[in-house]
Amino acid sequence: MSEHVPKGSNVRLTNGRFVDVTNGCYFSKGLDVVIRDSKIVSLVNPLQREQARADSEIDLMGKTVIPGIINTHTHIQMVVPSLIYSFKMLNLVKKYQDKQIEKRMRDCLEH
Repeated sequence: MSEHVPKGSNVRLTNGRFVDVTNGCYFSKGLDVVIRDSKIVSLVNPLQREQARADSEIDLMGKTVIPGIINTHTHIQMVVPSLIYSFKMLNLVKKYQDKQIEKRMRDCLEH
């Protein structure tokens, strides 16, 4: 989304099911979420909708949004590129395995 929305713009997400990740439930129906630069800036109930400023709006068509989940799946220690490999490949895996694991952990934590 960031490549289509100018930096600093407020975008209102409507008609979605938003998960309250702190309390492990959904926020009430009709709630809109306003984001700016990939960060939530406000939760807007239906009575406040007119006062909440947004530069654009995205209708989520009932889809579920779970804030903060970007990359929840990774193979940290799976460093072999295929199930069939040569001795040369095995040597490369041994040589770079620790660096690859470190990179994947860094990427996972970064996201």
